[in-house]
Amino acid sequence: MRRLLTLSAGLIVLMGLSLAFTQLSFEWRLRRTYDVEAEIVVIPTGEATIARGRELVQVGLCTECHGSNLAGRISINDPTLGQIYASNLTRGRGGVGQGYSDADWVRAIRHGIGPDGRSLVITPAQFYYYLSDEDLGAIIAYIKSVPPVDKVLPAPKIAPLGRVFITLFNPKDWFPAEKIDHDGRRPPAPERAISVEYGEYLARISNCLVCHQAADISAATGGPLAAWSEADFISLMIIGMTSNGQYVSGELMPWWAIGHNLSEDDLKAMWLYLETLPAPDSGN
Repeated sequence: MRRLLTLSAGLIVLMGLSLAFTQLSFEWRLRRTYDVEAEIVVIPTGEATIARGRELVQVGLCTECHGSNLAGRISINDPTLGQIYASNLTRGRGGVGQGYSDADWVRAIRHGIGPDGRSLVITPAQFYYYLSDEDLGAIIAYIKSVPPVDKVLPAPKIAPLGRVFITLFNPKDWFPAEKIDHDGRRPPAPERAISVEYGEYLARISNCLVCHQAADISAATGGPLAAWSEADFISLMIIGMTSNGQYVSGELMPWWAIGHNLSEDDLKAMWLYLETLPAPDSGN
């Protein structure tokens, strides 16, 4: 009995220390600051550029979290994880657009860092990092053109168990600034063309890898793409129908955001890239 009590007490102490460590680790990530000098990006004001920015905001799934009017909304509401709100991006009351400079927008979108130097939460900056200066400028121009919406959102609340889960399993998915080599040389964006390179660029900035990096769809291993043609892929992206006539829910896969905002040439480029995908364990 004495040994059992000693073992139980040791386990309790160990659990307490582990819990304290995860809480401190989460708090460190939350408060960590990054000293990143934003690149100079030209922000045009022309209608064509703003229209391109609107398309890219849809393709990048910004509206999935921030809402169609970019005024923000609740993104996660779970008693275990906590409550996370996607920011109001407009210039209205409670919106970050009131105080963001152009440099702030560049740091937030491309590096996942807020004006206070801390990592933003959840936003997939690791994919937006690859945006060309032209496309990034178009996105910022569009966001700045959106009508202001007065909407004050609560501060995020991460539950204690949520902090443990985030720290132990996927901290970098919650703090995207940790995933980016801010001092490294950013890869040059490819020319807009029907090419494998531009198709990969579009796949990155449209967040395809958020879901499909874990799901094997490559033709190399007999995945779904093995039986598809270019026409099948384009049909899926435009009307949400697979090659065997099965409808794909737009909530599970936001095909509409891509197919309704990219040109047919853009979709062809994406298809060329998808055809080159190796097997997941090939090391490429």
